[in-house]
Parts: sequence; C-alpha cells; structure tokens
Amino acid sequence: MEWAIENNYVRLPDNIDIKFADKNVVNDAVISGSADIATPSIESFLLAWNTNKDWEIVYPSPSTPNYLIMRGNSNITLENLKGKTIAVGGLKQTTKLVLLDILEKGYNITSSEITLIVKPLSEIPFIVERKEADAGISTWTEFPTAEKLGLKILCRIDEEYAKLYGDYPINGVIVAKKTLDKKIVKQIMDSLENAQLVAYNNSDKVIEWYYKKYEVNISLEFNSAKNLRFVPWVHWDEKKMIILPKMFNL
Repeated sequence: MEWAIENNYVRLPDNIDIKFADKNVVNDAVISGSADIATPSIESFLLAWNTNKDWEIVYPSPSTPNYLIMRGNSNITLENLKGKTIAVGGLKQTTKLVLLDILEKGYNITSSEITLIVKPLSEIPFIVERKEADAGISTWTEFPTAEKLGLKILCRIDEEYAKLYGDYPINGVIVAKKTLDKKIVKQIMDSLENAQLVAYNNSDKVIEWYYKKYEVNISLEFNSAKNLRFVPWVHWDEKKMIILPKMFNL
C-alpha cells in the first residue's frame, strides 16, 4: 500500500496526509485523537471511545489467519491443553483473549488451568522449538519462520472461533471521526483498497523497494499476505454485527 501511494500509482483525495506506522503508534493516535481515520485494535478503540465519543466504526479490519503452533513431533491437541504452557504476544493481545474464550467455551479449559508466558511474537516460534513452551500463538507474519523450524499447526484460532460463533473474530476496526464527510471517508478507503491491490500485483517491485528504503527483507511476510487473497476492506453483514459485541465483551 505504502509503495503504491509513494510511487504515485494511486492518488489519495487532495489535502490528505497519510502516515504508515506500527500498531502501537496507530493505537496511541486514536486514543489521543490526533488521527482522523485509523486502524486501531478493538481494545484501543474502546479506550478512545470511553474518553471521546467522536469516533465511529467504518469497517471491521480484514481477517487474517492466526495459528496455535507446536513442535513437529508433538501430539498435543486442544482437548489436552490443560496443564500446558502457551507463549503469547501479550496478556491483552486480542488473539490470546480469543484463544482463552475458545478453550473455555469449546473445551472446558479455564485460564487458570494453563500457563501463559509473554514473549515478542517474533520470538515465539523459537521458544516453542526450544521446548520452553508447549505451544504458541503465531500470526501469518511469523508463520514462515515456524515452518522453517519444523513446527506445525495445532489449530487455526480464527477457524476455531468461527466454529463456536459462526464467523471469524474481529481483531481490529477501521474508525473515522464523526465530523468527517462520509464521501471523503469512502474516497480515502477506496484509494487505500486500490493501493493494496496494486501492491499485490507488483509484489517483486514492492519487496525490492521496501528493502532499499528500510533495509528489511519482507519477501516471506509479503508473499504470505498475498497468498491469503483476502479483500482489504470487509463490509458489515449480520454475522459481523453479532461478532463485534462479543469482541467488545472479551
């Protein structure tokens, strides 16, 4: 997306200043009110909403796979996770909350019956491989590393959630200030969606450009994202309107 906009393959509406930042910066911008449109986590949106009711949810963020991974020679299952150790990216991480809900509602395993250790997501595959945890949460970004280490999928967390509630969890939302013109909001979101699709169709150029700009090789992560083939902006339907309050409750 950033590549397509910076190289003028896609133009945003006039007088729009866009910033690409990591999730923590985005969350802070929503909580502080310094952004007009943003993609925060559910938790950060609720924190912002508690202090400022000027926000409204425009779209649910696109659903991407989240995995519970384990060693290649492990035979553990969701049914026998009781007493096991699971590595997670954070105690307030949405995927961790979703996993605990799945274990309690689907397998009668409470949070007190497992041990959670908090580690950076990028380190979790190595922690599982070294047997410091029986299983760990992996997003699609870390999954190529997990495969290289010979780890395997215990379950896809989002699919397990869908078995319980009929649709995938909503891990984040796209929000806008209520004062913004709705037509402008739609123009911005359509432009960003187009930029995402243009980038997908020029993956080799994007990977090369990103390496030159940031000196980081994103080939594995980018190709994993491309292979998901998800629609960048997911529109509301009846199922998602039911899922969103459940995510708020978590």
